[in-house]
Amino acid sequence: MNDSERKLVDAIRAMTNQYVSTKASKNLALPGAEGRSFEAREPELVKLLAAMCSKYLERTDTGEVVLDNGAISAGEHAYEQLEARGLIVIEPTGYRFARWTEAGSKLIAKRAL
Repeated sequence: MNDSERKLVDAIRAMTNQYVSTKASKNLALPGAEGRSFEAREPELVKLLAAMCSKYLERTDTGEVVLDNGAISAGEHAYEQLEARGLIVIEPTGYRFARWTEAGSKLIAKRAL
């Protein structure tokens, strides 16, 4: 498992352990799942992580959609992976809040269909 794959899988496992215990997400994150390479699974893994962040970290109390990791390490690890892929921008005021980029918003919108 390369470093990029390990970090993405670790972020998904952390979010799963923190917020939900679903067998499907645990199985999807396992190395070599279904005999497919990381490159083949990476888009699915990123979508899964983005969907988890959308469901568990989004806040709209200011009228805008903001991600709030609650200063919990699972959210922080998820931020690292989503930011590295251009899906979120972390607020300059600190590492707790982030916003979806246009690409991130499109990815989340596709998941809702």
